[in-house]
Amino acid sequence: MRAGIVALAMLLAFAGPLAAEDVTAGGKTLSLQPPAGSCSYDRGNAFDAAAMQRAEDVQAGKNQVVLQFGRCDEFPQWRTGTVAFSEFGRIMLPLNYPGAPQPLPLSRQKYLDIMAPKVPKLDPADVTRIEDQASRKVTETQASGPQLLGLLDQDHNALYVGFLGVLEVGGKKYPLAGVGAVTTLGSVPASVNLYRPMGEGAFDKLIDAQKAYVAQLIRSNP
Repeated sequence: MRAGIVALAMLLAFAGPLAAEDVTAGGKTLSLQPPAGSCSYDRGNAFDAAAMQRAEDVQAGKNQVVLQFGRCDEFPQWRTGTVAFSEFGRIMLPLNYPGAPQPLPLSRQKYLDIMAPKVPKLDPADVTRIEDQASRKVTETQASGPQLLGLLDQDHNALYVGFLGVLEVGGKKYPLAGVGAVTTLGSVPASVNLYRPMGEGAFDKLIDAQKAYVAQLIRSNP
């Protein structure tokens, strides 16, 4: 029992709190929380703060990054700069209006109906081929950001879009799988992104994780 209490205390010291964070967008307050087993980056930690700033710089003028998180028990190793998270992610709010995200006078389904035709669909066979090729070598990505692959899945909550990137850890580069969930939270357009190192079944695992996480977010922000 004592060992379990000590382990829990150490974990909470290494990562941000699990409590939901309130974010205001166009007068709408969103309640955002990492997925189960994940913790928010801690801006009070120099390593976390630098990682957060890099993501915010990349998205400047396009998206407001409102939450970044990784697996709670992996923070100590990740903060050494030599080990990648087995899964991590962020939530972003598109800057569709000057300066700040805004709620839309649309239902979630209507928003998804508008967005779906804008994303090319990806055949499952192509997903398998991409995973195999990327696992063998680091795939080149565009200098402007991740390589969009296409629509992997969709349901009443979100569109699940696959993309491919490169993760650099300890001076080495690794192929990275990503799935972005296009949805609305409290009528505010949002992109919920999850990432994991490339491997067999990486996209299926991310889609499953996304569906559970997006459902959690929507329950908090209907």
